[in-house]
Amino acid sequence: EMVQGIERWLDERKPVVIANALDDPALNNSMSIVGLSLRSIVCVPLILKEDAIGALYVDSAARSNVFDQTDLDLLVSFASLAATAIENARLHETLVVRSRELENSRSRQESLFRSLSSGLIGIDNAGVITHWNPAAADMLGVRPDAALGARLPDVLPAGLPSWIGNLAIQAELDSQTFLMSHEWEGPVGVRDRAIIAGRVARIRDIDGQAEGTVFILNDRTDIVL
Repeated sequence: EMVQGIERWLDERKPVVIANALDDPALNNSMSIVGLSLRSIVCVPLILKEDAIGALYVDSAARSNVFDQTDLDLLVSFASLAATAIENARLHETLVVRSRELENSRSRQESLFRSLSSGLIGIDNAGVITHWNPAAADMLGVRPDAALGARLPDVLPAGLPSWIGNLAIQAELDSQTFLMSHEWEGPVGVRDRAIIAGRVARIRDIDGQAEGTVFILNDRTDIVL
């Protein structure tokens, strides 16, 4: 069959011009060739790196020797562009799918952050706030849009940044994944007195390199008082 002929040309990864397929011993037994009275054929594999990902194929039943080297050269040039375009489309689709997966993962993560009853604060290695969930906003009286991108001393009441900073130092020096701290007590927002308990953990990448620190804060004022 003609399909088998094309597969053979793909395996050989070479462009081919057939002057008269009916006279070609490799093709004249094909039902497609005989049934359609195909004569002139040109076929150029689409090569990407080392793989043949398809082929450009043109045939004619009008007469023999329709295609010559000029036609083959033109088709080879077009095949090169087509293979690159196909690969770019594949890469784009892969990126779109990956981007969608990352966005879904981020949305799930953000939903988890928003649903936490504990305050969650994240900072990067430079001390810039990267996460500030609604519970942290309610507890500390600072909106997320005012906190994100700022530093802890710029948004927290006096005394609290140094306490949180000590938590970060403990996490840096200790090999434990998660550390609990002593409670902090002081004025927060409109409250003259608040009691806050904290936990801290270092955020690390897949190679174990620290990327930042996350703090989990719990308001224990009503429990203790």
